[in-house]
Amino acid sequence: MSEPGRAADADAELEAHYRSRSLWLEQVEEPLLPRPSLQGDRDYDVAIVGAGLTGLWTAHYLKALQPDLRIGVLEREIAGFGPSGRNGGWATAGLVGSPAAYGLRRGDERLGRALRVTCAAVDEIGAVSRAEQIDCGFVKAGALTVATSEPQWRRVRAHAADGAHPEPEGSLLSAAEARALANVPGLHGGRYTPHAARIDSARWCAGWPAAASVAA
Repeated sequence: MSEPGRAADADAELEAHYRSRSLWLEQVEEPLLPRPSLQGDRDYDVAIVGAGLTGLWTAHYLKALQPDLRIGVLEREIAGFGPSGRNGGWATAGLVGSPAAYGLRRGDERLGRALRVTCAAVDEIGAVSRAEQIDCGFVKAGALTVATSEPQWRRVRAHAADGAHPEPEGSLLSAAEARALANVPGLHGGRYTPHAARIDSARWCAGWPAAASVAA
């Protein structure tokens, strides 16, 4: 086989490997191949290693704060190759774990500020996606957690009571109220928050303007 033929086969095999990593990567319409490696020396004000959500967001805000910065985003694979391109596909407000783990407690103003920041972050993802025309399927329609057993229902109630989620928007739902949103068999109740959105993170990474200058 000629060299071009072998190269094409290798590219096809590599792209299949990338697409097999997640449902999101599998559905990206653009080719998934690393960009050519950098040749020679480069001089940047800021070099960001990794073209995932953290790296691309960092490049975005640094450029917004100081447009004349020379920023290089370096990625050995493809934008969104790591966990950023194969996560759950949602963005939700609230703290992970109990507020006590952060030295906070229910009623603490610092807890309220922390929760408001997480709510604003969900909206910021949508605002930036629209401004940059990133076709990542962003839809903010909230999230419903359902309990189909008594132990699950106790955990949902306890989780809502620990103050780790925005209120009063986040609310406990009776079985009938939860069933009106999702008719799941055996419902005991649920919890709804409007501060949640769906997002295809692989398309977000692939469509991000900073990804266009990512170098291997």
